[in-house]
Amino acid sequence: MLRPVLLISAAVLAGCTTATSTKMISSNSALITTSEIGGSEAVVKHRALKLAARTALDHGFDFFGVLSKQITNAADSDSWSGAIGGGNPNSPMRHVYREPSIGLQVQFLHASELPADRDGIYSASAVLAPKHEVRSIK
Repeated sequence: MLRPVLLISAAVLAGCTTATSTKMISSNSALITTSEIGGSEAVVKHRALKLAARTALDHGFDFFGVLSKQITNAADSDSWSGAIGGGNPNSPMRHVYREPSIGLQVQFLHASELPADRDGIYSASAVLAPKHEVRSIK
């Protein structure tokens, strides 16, 4: 029993905690949000696009476009209390963490609905392909 607790503790101490959500706004649009404590803004953006791609495919669409996005890159700090460090801001026990987050409003599209100007339109299957650099189609 001690081993799973130690593994979970190690994962928490490693510093990355991800939160994602999808809220369907209509039958062909959604609000995708992703954040990660201790993560980078680039990783959070990539995860949001992958979540949008999975949602598109789950709802029978092949493509999606980003209608709007909101990016925040909050930084906060925390101090360990107790005998070592004691909450001292100059203590080596002080930890500063970042929590980048992104909110995307996306619209899902079928191939027959693609606009002439395809800038900002993503192929869901291409976004989910292994080792794919995420780019919009043109």
